[in-house]
Amino acid sequence: SGLGLRAYAQVTSPIRRYADMLLHHQLKATLRSEPPPFSAPELLRIMPDLERRSAAIQRLQRSSQRFWVLEFLRRAEAGKEWTATVLRVQPQRGRHGRPDTYNVSVLINDLGHIDTVGGCMDRPIAGAQLVVVVESSIPQAGQLALRIVKRT
Repeated sequence: SGLGLRAYAQVTSPIRRYADMLLHHQLKATLRSEPPPFSAPELLRIMPDLERRSAAIQRLQRSSQRFWVLEFLRRAEAGKEWTATVLRVQPQRGRHGRPDTYNVSVLINDLGHIDTVGGCMDRPIAGAQLVVVVESSIPQAGQLALRIVKRT
């Protein structure tokens, strides 16, 4: 629709996803003027299960990637400074409804890893560059504690 077309299909390598392989078979048959191997009702029956499995695989991939980034940071030189970019700042409300501290979502630039620095007293601006150090990294628990050491 945004491309000015009546129909649109996103296709990647069939090696990556079963749903893409089904689409390849459907498209090939159509291009050959053959009937598609799967009817619309068959596809509607198959797709929800494929989408659930795909979502589970994506969660597993994210979890694995997080584990190995945290393991890398655990093994890194103690006190190593990492340049990070502020992505988002969320106030943490105190007893009187005013922000006491801030949770700061940062991108560790060299790693392409996004995580949160909690308990910041000062509010940084989105897009600002910071230097952070790893306080602790526990890959098995998926926990990473970062501390801001300076603003650049």
